[in-house]
Amino acid sequence: MVLECLRVDARPADPSRAEITALLSGAGPAGLLGGGDPVPAAIERTLSLIDQVCAATPAVLVIDDLQWADEASLLVWYRLARVVQQLPLLLVGAYGPVPPRPELDQLRRAVREHDGLLLELGPLADDSVADLVTALAGGAPGTELSRLSGQAAGNPLYVRELVEAVLREDAVQIRDGRAELTRSGFRAPVSLTSAVERRLEFLPAETVEVLRWAALLGREFTVTDLAVVAGKPAADLAGVLASATAAGVVAGTGPRLRFRHPLTRRALYEGVPRAVRVALHRQAAQALAEAGAAAERVADQLLAAPGVVDRWVVSWLADAAETLARRAPQIAVDLLERTVAHAGFDTFEREVLAAQLASVLFRLGRTDETEARARQALASSRDPQRAAHMRWILGYVLLQQARAQDALDTVEHALADPSVPLVWSARLLALRSLILANGWGDPEATTAAVEQAIEAGERAADRFAVSHALSSLFCVHAAQRDYTGGLAVVDRALTELGADGQYADLRTALLDHRIFILQNLDRLDDVEATLRTVRELADQGDDAHRSRLQIAAAIHHYWVGRWDDALAELDAAADDQSEATNFGLLARWTMLLLYGAGALIAGHRDDRAACAAHLQSGADLGLHTSVDQDNCDFLLAAEALTAERDGSPERALAVYAPILDPKFGRTLLRHQWLPDIVRLAMEVGDAEAARTALDLCAAEAGREAVPARATAALARCKGLLDGDLAALRTAVEHYRKVGRTVELANTLEDGAVLLAQQGTGDDARGWLAEAVELYGRLGATWDLQRAETRGRRYGVRRGVGGPRRRRTGVDRGWAALTPTELRVARLVAEGRSNPEIAADLFLSRRTVQTHVQHILTKLGAHSRVEIARQAVDASRRRSS
Repeated sequence: MVLECLRVDARPADPSRAEITALLSGAGPAGLLGGGDPVPAAIERTLSLIDQVCAATPAVLVIDDLQWADEASLLVWYRLARVVQQLPLLLVGAYGPVPPRPELDQLRRAVREHDGLLLELGPLADDSVADLVTALAGGAPGTELSRLSGQAAGNPLYVRELVEAVLREDAVQIRDGRAELTRSGFRAPVSLTSAVERRLEFLPAETVEVLRWAALLGREFTVTDLAVVAGKPAADLAGVLASATAAGVVAGTGPRLRFRHPLTRRALYEGVPRAVRVALHRQAAQALAEAGAAAERVADQLLAAPGVVDRWVVSWLADAAETLARRAPQIAVDLLERTVAHAGFDTFEREVLAAQLASVLFRLGRTDETEARARQALASSRDPQRAAHMRWILGYVLLQQARAQDALDTVEHALADPSVPLVWSARLLALRSLILANGWGDPEATTAAVEQAIEAGERAADRFAVSHALSSLFCVHAAQRDYTGGLAVVDRALTELGADGQYADLRTALLDHRIFILQNLDRLDDVEATLRTVRELADQGDDAHRSRLQIAAAIHHYWVGRWDDALAELDAAADDQSEATNFGLLARWTMLLLYGAGALIAGHRDDRAACAAHLQSGADLGLHTSVDQDNCDFLLAAEALTAERDGSPERALAVYAPILDPKFGRTLLRHQWLPDIVRLAMEVGDAEAARTALDLCAAEAGREAVPARATAALARCKGLLDGDLAALRTAVEHYRKVGRTVELANTLEDGAVLLAQQGTGDDARGWLAEAVELYGRLGATWDLQRAETRGRRYGVRRGVGGPRRRRTGVDRGWAALTPTELRVARLVAEGRSNPEIAADLFLSRRTVQTHVQHILTKLGAHSRVEIARQAVDASRRRSS
């Protein structure tokens, strides 16, 4: 629906529109793990196209009858409604109450929350009805015509139908500027439906016959499809459609037409007996399929013919299910479920369709339904390849459900079958290695399983199996803190996988692994480069699990001190989860990171309400797997910060207890929290906890092949516990060199306290002043308070002339903008679109969008024009 508004058709001349068409018409296979779905990428391209249009000229986008819109169009509309302030765009939509759709309720909330205008259209007032009748009849309504139009109860369509009915029957006369009925016995339609049906009575029989075929195609239809189902050449339909257009039954230009009102289509549709309609839908489906129509259009016809599951339907669905699953996954599920439940075809066909149903459900992430359907397919499976695929899916969903032992048993059972094809043997072995890597096997057993899977994958020439096994080997390296080895493994897997779009989901996971490793090697410039690669892939249509990598970017921004950028990434990822769509839902462990990072930043900034909300959202998710344990640390840190802020360092230390348990989380990055644990333990006099933290940090640092982050954390722990200023200096130098702003500020604070304890107040003031300056840049209100409180204990203050917090008193206005927001605001002032800004700053379009929204809020602006105006004013102030 939105694409039609934007003139994205089958052969668009504009390259931006052509990209969208190419994405949606792609015929490549869907990925095993769910990658390769073109719809999310097409949605992003559509929103980017709208950005580009609005950058060139103000635009108006109007869509009527949103209640009939496809899910993707509603998602585009929802996203636009949330950012319409950022664009020179007037967004107008209308919908009726039937059929009710929850997505429309969500759309209404978005309009209301973003200061949009909601209009409830009631009946027309009497004077408005009179004006409408005057316009239609050519004169002001007389007494009888007024009484007739009053039957419409203010419904403008009903008024139009009534007046046009009397005009068609020459029952109106104009005299002295007034229109009056000429026949008192005029048979007025008793309802709007009957008025619509009356209009059809005046059409030739041939036109009505063709329109009944059109009604089978839905509210909208193309001339090409109508010619196919009606069995007539398109040229022969020209006259018929011209008369229907002249009669006001259909409207539209070019190849696409629509019924002017749903009641018209319903009257035509319900005028055919139900049994005949079903047969006609079945006939239309086959005619469209044989003419090469899109799979989803054929499927729509079959869904409208319940109970019809014959040989042709089963054969077509078996061939088209893969394509249908890519383009319209929910339609594929509905049609497959109905067909599988039918008893009128043989076991082999049922097996094929049941397996396809399980595969589609798996890619949609509906694990419970997938398990049931995979077991159903296995119960009747006679094909070794299909059975192996179903066992692979079953094993995977069992692992996702934290039923690792059941998953391992399923995979072992499948591998014991000598009939398993080589390619599926390799994939099952790779899945087995993944299960072992997730806490169900020692490193030696996991490594041996990986090597076995890689060997099988290479013999089968299956890139997926090899790369999937290498991903499991990464987990072993990460658990052993061998990040150099892990990086080599991930890079090998990415090279093996190549650029094949069907493996987008696995590629996303591997890029996430790469970012994780580079962060721990303190190669932060390489992290930025990898994030740029991710964004470039997204620009090319590889949008699989975009939110996961937005969260990875947010974690990186957190540690380097770009907290506002981190929040922008988190907000964009959270927006993805709140939208009315099934696309790209985040795994629980990823949401733990999202809520944890948001809570920790809010806690540092003493935003107590936001911190509490994030913590509650994280607690609601719970911890169910070892992967959850690996990713809950930001939530623990935020909860500990809250306890310390509330005056209970003992409770803060207790919150950190899982970090001190070596069995809690296999790849948990303990070292990033251990210095804070040492500090808290010393404050409450818990020498044992401090020593345990130091020992754990020493163990992690000892595993680093190249001294990096854990080694710096160990130096900080030693400096705190042993009063070793040299160790703290070493940590400071490392954090300053690599750009770890948060840890640098913390260590400077610790060093200032230690210097004060040793009686060197001047040096202490210098360290404290730098820490306070960094906290001010971050807006870390709580850290500022803690640092100054610790310093005052030993008579150390930052001094009257010391730096002040950046955020105090400047939460609004130009001075409140962060460095990234300033760059974005200046580019907005230059007239650049969000996609252009994203390309310049190596950000995603969604992240730029979030920055622009923050800028509008801080400036109290309502449009990009106002941002530009304030940018000019700020420049003049600087010049003067």
